[in-house]
Amino acid sequence: MSSTDNAAEQYTELFEQGQKAFLDAVDNWSRAARYTFDRFGTSSGTPLVAPEVILDQVFDFAVKILEVQRDVSRRLLAAATEASDATAAVAKASAER
Repeated sequence: MSSTDNAAEQYTELFEQGQKAFLDAVDNWSRAARYTFDRFGTSSGTPLVAPEVILDQVFDFAVKILEVQRDVSRRLLAAATEASDATAAVAKASAER
């Protein structure tokens, strides 16, 4: 297996882990939101929290998730670039021998 294949496998594995973490976070948030809505609703069915507040919180949460995914993607790109540069340097050194 070449180092390029290994770097691609590592990138794929890290990306999959990031996606799983994202999905887990969304799932946890969904469960927490359901619990909150069930717990803090009133007997009349009118929520104690204004829908606008909930909407803002949902979008704020989505922004945070995107920021985390951007950071993970940048780190993965940096690692892949570093691995690619190292592979190119080894290939060049081997060719010069």
